[in-house]
Order: sequence, then C-alpha cells, then structure tokens
Amino acid sequence: MTAADRIEQAGLLAAQEDRRDDAAAHLKEAAELAESSAAHGVLRWVGEARKELELR
Repeated sequence: MTAADRIEQAGLLAAQEDRRDDAAAHLKEAAELAESSAAHGVLRWVGEARKELELR
C-alpha cells in the first residue's frame, strides 16, 4: 500500500464520519502524491472517490 493509498483511505474514513472538509483535503493530498509518483491507478481511485462523494 502506497502513501497515496493510505491518505485516500483516510479521506474515505473522514467522509464516512461526515468530515467533508477533512475528506476533501485528504483526497487532494492523495491525488498530489499519486500524480507526483505516477501512481495512475491510485489517481483514478481518488477521482472516483471525489466523484462519488461529490467533492472537488
């Protein structure tokens, strides 16, 4: 599991706990890490999570 994976999971947990601001921040950080490390799969997962949670 990469750092981006772990941060994405933290974002999803925050969303489940109705902490939308935290969720958005975690998913943004996960996307930045995934992008900088060319982790394209994680980047797709983050995009899907943002869409599902209606976060930008």
